[in-house]
Amino acid sequence: HDSVPAGRQTGHSKPWEADHWGARVTKGRRAAALLLLAAAVGLAALGQTYFFHRREYLWDGVVFHGCAVLCFLLAWRLSRPPQRRAARRRSFRLDAWLRRRPVPAVLMVVGLFLSYVASMLSQDRLQDHGTGDVVALWVMGVAAVGLAALWPASWPPPHPRDWTRRLREVRRETWLEVGTVAGLTVLAFVLRVAALGSVPYTLGGDEAWHGQLARQVLAGELRNPFSLGYMSMPTFFYWPLSWSLWLVGNSMVGLRLPAALAGAATVPALYLFARDLWGRRTALLGAVYLATYDYHIHYSRLGANNVWDPLFVVLTLWALERGLGSADELTQARSFILAGLIMGLSAYFYTGARLLPLLLAVYLGYLWVRKCFRPSRAEVLGETDLTGPRWHLLLLLLLAFLVAAGPMLGYALTHPNEWNARINQVGIIQSGWLAREPGLTGKSTAQILSEQFLRSAGAFHVFPDRTVWYGADRPLLGLLAGAFTVLGMGWA
Repeated sequence: HDSVPAGRQTGHSKPWEADHWGARVTKGRRAAALLLLAAAVGLAALGQTYFFHRREYLWDGVVFHGCAVLCFLLAWRLSRPPQRRAARRRSFRLDAWLRRRPVPAVLMVVGLFLSYVASMLSQDRLQDHGTGDVVALWVMGVAAVGLAALWPASWPPPHPRDWTRRLREVRRETWLEVGTVAGLTVLAFVLRVAALGSVPYTLGGDEAWHGQLARQVLAGELRNPFSLGYMSMPTFFYWPLSWSLWLVGNSMVGLRLPAALAGAATVPALYLFARDLWGRRTALLGAVYLATYDYHIHYSRLGANNVWDPLFVVLTLWALERGLGSADELTQARSFILAGLIMGLSAYFYTGARLLPLLLAVYLGYLWVRKCFRPSRAEVLGETDLTGPRWHLLLLLLLAFLVAAGPMLGYALTHPNEWNARINQVGIIQSGWLAREPGLTGKSTAQILSEQFLRSAGAFHVFPDRTVWYGADRPLLGLLAGAFTVLGMGWA
């Protein structure tokens, strides 16, 4: 049963033996689904062939992709796995959680208070001003919230002998899975760290700036991690970068090592996220692909903070999904607090992480709409609560996010122009590019926006990379990977 996420499987039926709400799936339907799936893969590969090698017939490729998506959706509909029968779930209520978990509740309040004080103290500090008191308060606040998430369900916590006994009871298949993921992580790290000082052979301008600012941290010239530096990026990033330079040496390897570590860590994080959603097989395929994906490897070998975004996004979504998929109130609260902390920490790295709260809002909105219009059989029979106050869990997530991101958000509120400088520079609306382009090209604003959307949507499988950071003469994904991407986008 490795295709069904652990903890979510009920019964012993296979995916092709039951359709929606338990109806049997005949062998004929299964055979038709397999034929449609084969046709979908073939048509998608044919469409990619047109995109890659016959670009003068681009619309033919679009037609093939459309037919591929249609076949894929029909195949999925014919072989739908059993509807997950949700366990009887008590709605999470904040007041009940506060009564049963007074210590974590107090820790949350303490963490919020410490982060607020740190935010107030850091607002008027310049980059060369000492911030030891602010950092200490912030670290204690984040630690308090982290401890609230990890606080044991009962006290005293389990004896170490109990943990030893539990480890002995772990099945062989689980140890094999752990070993496989560990091996993939090591492979990902090796691919990202081998010849790190010479590949890429040039030191990019952004890398050089990051290295100079990390040196300023070591020299004591840059002392405030809660401000903005090069390209309006948070200065917090230069502290782990400076630690790497201090440990490894003042070299390109020292400058690029944190990115390699972050890139390798994204592989097991993706495995955990995909495993909870789609099972071990899909998670393994995704982890293998990411570990060997050339584009991700390249950005993991640069002394920049871009590659940290995927790590934070995957970890946040994994924690959120664990909370949403659990029937245990303690796991729900822990997962949402953890998601808020990770999302808050992402604010101190690359600018793109600012979209993570919006991504979470869209994802939660999608789940809410799907739940309203497509209730499961268990919900229809009254076995779960459709109107549970999930906003209590969202409140915990928000509090944890504010604690982790507090000083950075406080700086953004008092320095909005500096906070938005990079977005104002490159945003198509903020920079005035969209207002100028109709007059320069003769195209309407709607046409320009549609072209921008198609360029973004097709960056992975249609249009070659136009940036200078990688500069591949193909889309970001290869021909075959792009074909599967089209099917996934159509299904989504």
